[in-house]
Amino acid sequence: MIIYFLIFPIITIFYIVPIRNYINRRKFFVSLSFLFLTIVAVFRASTVGADVPTYEGLFVQLLSGESTGHGNTPIYNLYSQLVGKVSAQPLAITIANSIVICVLMAVFIYYSDVNPFYATLLFVGMYFYADSLNGARQYIAIALVLNAFLFLLKKKWIWYISLTLIAIGVHATAIVSLIYIPIVLIRWTLKKSIIFIGSLVVLGLLYLRIIDIFVKIFPRYSFYITGDGYENVQTIGTVSQGKILYYYLFLLTVFLLTVFLINKYRILITTDETKIIICYAISLFVGILFYNAILVQRVIWYFSIWGIIFFPIMEDKLSKIFSGGKRDSKFLFVLFFLIVFVVYIIRLQNNYDMIVPYRTWIS
Repeated sequence: MIIYFLIFPIITIFYIVPIRNYINRRKFFVSLSFLFLTIVAVFRASTVGADVPTYEGLFVQLLSGESTGHGNTPIYNLYSQLVGKVSAQPLAITIANSIVICVLMAVFIYYSDVNPFYATLLFVGMYFYADSLNGARQYIAIALVLNAFLFLLKKKWIWYISLTLIAIGVHATAIVSLIYIPIVLIRWTLKKSIIFIGSLVVLGLLYLRIIDIFVKIFPRYSFYITGDGYENVQTIGTVSQGKILYYYLFLLTVFLLTVFLINKYRILITTDETKIIICYAISLFVGILFYNAILVQRVIWYFSIWGIIFFPIMEDKLSKIFSGGKRDSKFLFVLFFLIVFVVYIIRLQNNYDMIVPYRTWIS
């Protein structure tokens, strides 16, 4: 398990190491950090990640013609066949998935206008990287729609639509990212924000009917539904028995406090930053409302991952409030990250994703 803790000092070294003036510091840091994350993911054994044996088994069956792969995922199945032309070994799909996820996330963080060190720390610390070692197919879709969002902000519709359709073809849950369209097109005010989030909560009260429709369209996702009714769905993730609710409440408290301070001190928020705040707000309010519903929790990954961008934005805004400048805001970020890190440790100890112990396929 030590490898999951070594990630933090290693990427910190990449960030603080002195480099030549002619080297792009941002590109240097992001490239080395995600190269290391790729190596960790690529060299993991098939036992690291509860879903990895399933991915590898379906990959072999697809290549042999014994099955159609992952059902209604034509893009992922085509991608798997292309990987199979390089190597038919089961581990090939795990290696390919790891590379694709890390490359796409590196591109996203590089082109996001935030501190890349903070964003990368949170990508690991908020457990998204660890989750990607298990739910690789969905994380490919998540990384695709994150990059699609950047194109949407620039109104590059062809790129946005193309990446979104590819993501849906990889994992059907990516269809929820279509919510990004109204988020980007609406000119947000505080009143509109409250109405929008309120509407989602009200809509959420109909989630039993919505989930029922969803699993009828995509029946393979019915395995997330256990028991005789949807009300019996168990908590997802690596924080069990409802503890995830406390984590959401903590994040919501930090979210509301920072937004309050920024509004109180009239700190400028750009239109793009506002849209990112809305995306992250969705994950918090919906996550709290349905903290014990597996399918809902899986779906809001497309919004909760915006936390790796939201919190660096907030640190930058808070630095303009305190008289001490960034020194004070950095202290607050460190304090926030320490709490996140405690949750990270708890999640590793619970080992829901079965990524512990870490082993390599070399040994």
